[in-house]
Parts: sequence; C-alpha cells; structure tokens
Amino acid sequence: MDNKLDKATECQLQVLRELKVISESLNINLWLRGGWAIDFLLGQITRIHEDIDVVTWVEHKETLENALKEAGYAFQQISSGQTDFCKSDLHKPIHELDPVDKRILYWCIQTK
Repeated sequence: MDNKLDKATECQLQVLRELKVISESLNINLWLRGGWAIDFLLGQITRIHEDIDVVTWVEHKETLENALKEAGYAFQQISSGQTDFCKSDLHKPIHELDPVDKRILYWCIQTK
C-alpha cells in the first residue's frame, strides 16, 4: 500500500491508540482480529480497512463501556448482542458482536 494514509486509516489508527491507552489504564487485555491483526503481524498496512475488530473477555464489558463513555464515546444499546459507541470527532461507531463463546466479547469498529 502507498505510504500515504487515507483519512479513514488515520482515524482508525487514532481509535486504536485510544483503545490501547484505555485498556492499559484499566489493565484489561484487548486483541485485534481480522485485517488489522494481520497488518500488525506483518508490520505494515496492506490495504484500506472498513473496520477494526477487537476482542476481550466479556467480564470486562461494563468497565470498558464506562471507560469509553468517559473518553467521549456516545453509547447506544442496539440489542442484547450489540452495543454501539461513536465519538463525534472520529465519527466511528463501535459494534459489540454477540460472541459464540459467551466468555469472549467481540468489538467491531465501523469506519465506512
């Protein structure tokens, strides 16, 4: 991929930085999955991504939701398996996906 980053990629990297700071401050592990996980493993951005997929343990749900709210993310409960967060200056909703394994919480951060 060209060394120039598009606006969506820059926003996604900002979201990832924020998630890292938040999770470290709470001593909670988050893991990337999907396209961004592969890019971080390879050490380079290979393509433009539509979203960011993040995984953590479901026991951290309430703590992370509260921290995201405190960080300026708006909260909207969509269903029992989906919670959206959106930060006005980044315009990125974050979707919690219903996990197959009920101990794991999957997050998908939409960017388009």
